[in-house]
Amino acid sequence: MYVNNRWCNPGHISVKTVSCCPDLELLAVSLRPYYLPREFSHVISVCVYIPPRADAATACEKIHSVTARLQTQHPEAFMIISGDFNHATLDSTLAVFNQVVDCLTRNNRTIDLLYVNVRDAYRSTPLPPLGKSDHNHLQPLYTPLVQKQPVTTRSVRRWSPEKESALGDCFNTTVWDVLMNPHGEDIEGMTHCLTDYLNFCADVVSPVKTVRCYPNNKPWVTREVKTVLNKKKAAFRSRDREAMKAAQQEVKHCVKEAKDSYRRKVEQKLRENNMREVWEGVRTITGLNTKTRAVGGTMERANELNDFFNRHHNTTTPPSSPTSTQSPLITTYQVRGQLRKLRPRKAAGPDKVCPRLLKTCAAELGEPLQRIFNLSLQIGRVPTLWKTSRIVPVPKKNRPSELNDFRPVVLTSHLMKTLERLFLSLLRPQVQHAQDRLQFAYQPGVGVEDAILYLLHRAHSHLDKGSGTVRILFLDFSSAFNTIQPTLLRDKLGRMGVDPQLMDWIS
Repeated sequence: MYVNNRWCNPGHISVKTVSCCPDLELLAVSLRPYYLPREFSHVISVCVYIPPRADAATACEKIHSVTARLQTQHPEAFMIISGDFNHATLDSTLAVFNQVVDCLTRNNRTIDLLYVNVRDAYRSTPLPPLGKSDHNHLQPLYTPLVQKQPVTTRSVRRWSPEKESALGDCFNTTVWDVLMNPHGEDIEGMTHCLTDYLNFCADVVSPVKTVRCYPNNKPWVTREVKTVLNKKKAAFRSRDREAMKAAQQEVKHCVKEAKDSYRRKVEQKLRENNMREVWEGVRTITGLNTKTRAVGGTMERANELNDFFNRHHNTTTPPSSPTSTQSPLITTYQVRGQLRKLRPRKAAGPDKVCPRLLKTCAAELGEPLQRIFNLSLQIGRVPTLWKTSRIVPVPKKNRPSELNDFRPVVLTSHLMKTLERLFLSLLRPQVQHAQDRLQFAYQPGVGVEDAILYLLHRAHSHLDKGSGTVRILFLDFSSAFNTIQPTLLRDKLGRMGVDPQLMDWIS
């Protein structure tokens, strides 16, 4: 194997494996070129020669064992397997590798093959032979990941314990009567005033910053790693050898610490049985790409989706007149308890109030939110800002072809979600007597596993009696919850004996 010194430093070349037997001659070499796409750590080139009279199955099996061991040791390496294969091929032995030589290499045969672990890496062009040896040219076609996917921007807040403490002090010293009393029973104005004040304090304490997200960044590439990388670039531009050497050592040390920190983070999630985030980390480490991607479109396409998702909401409910009867009160303690249950990593709704702010300052925001929640129950109205939602269509398939191939993910206000949970605690005791005892959905402490166990228990108990069969019918109602009409729901809840004071808020 010959390596051009202008492409790779001789000090960055090492022999990995040498094997010689009657069926195969193999040489595996590790190389670290000067320029390489960031998604690859280095290049492993495997040169093979299979004699014409060799056992093809034995040779392919040995190539497979060497390749599997090298891939296990270096999962991020770009692997090339080339040489004179004669009558053997790796198409079935290494199915995940792609063979790129599609031209004749010797007379009317193709015996010089090249396998790579990346699709569309090279394009082969036949050339005249050099003496008695085969000769073809491979032109690179691979596009680096950073060029395949554009750089995206994302707006984030940099939270820290100091900023959370400062935000809590800000709300703790706020005189809420000055903000809320002038609005009286104008719940729309009171809600907008409180929302704007929460967002204003959050922007002052922790401003929103726009960051650039590169598609080829590793999960352990933190802000500290980027800082030392920039120092290395500055030392390289200054042509200072000593500074460059020191920066290189700092980068090596920082990357090692970042990888260890990320490993400990994944292990901690595993110990906490947080399997969702563990699997997300495993997918990131292994480079598994999710096929679901955002689908662009025109304004007409967006309007079609809006009409499709709201096709069952044409029935309007006549507004109810405000009642003067005192509604069930929600205490400050209940509001604080629900705010502390929010998930801080959830996306904010159209009001831009992030759940981390509400969860962190639950003790300070319990009183003002309790006043708005009770006012909403008393007058039987929900603020328009809380009823506004943002629908994000997520494709159910890789290539959606119709409107029903999209799943609507609704982003609503977390303040409204908190009020709904508090209202549920008032409504559930009044409809508990009318609920089906076999209802497993939307019940505390039970789920789909309980439904499966109950179904299997009934089926097995019947079959144990002998001379019997079991027939099970599964029904899937399309958009079942979207077809519920508010008027019918209100009438049914009234027949269940729900308090009329709660019925005004439901409508």
